[in-house]
Amino acid sequence: MVDGLVIAGIVILCVMAAAELVYIFFIPAKEGEETEPKVFTVLLYRQDDENFAGYLREFLSRARWMDGESLSRIYVVHENIPEEQSESVRRICEREQGLVYCRPATFAERLFPEKNSAEKDCNLTEKRV
Repeated sequence: MVDGLVIAGIVILCVMAAAELVYIFFIPAKEGEETEPKVFTVLLYRQDDENFAGYLREFLSRARWMDGESLSRIYVVHENIPEEQSESVRRICEREQGLVYCRPATFAERLFPEKNSAEKDCNLTEKRV
């Protein structure tokens, strides 16, 4: 009797797993549904970070064991980094899937695509009394 219950439980779990796989791979996303990840990671790349490429490689090797959702998209945000200093970091970002190498303005546009630049910066908006 117990063996029959165990087998029935295994069969039910297999059917549920198969239904989930069919749903994930064969049912398309609904129109208007967000395709961008809702959770992301931001790494700030400053000019004083001379060994940022080594830090990024170490971060990626440790990230394999972390929560996948928050690491599905990693933004490496940089500002005024010399070409020769940023070359190795750019190569890593091009090679690894999910890494986006961008400036702060581009990052803000990706974060708030529906707003124009005047609405994003409260210092530039007009104040009416």
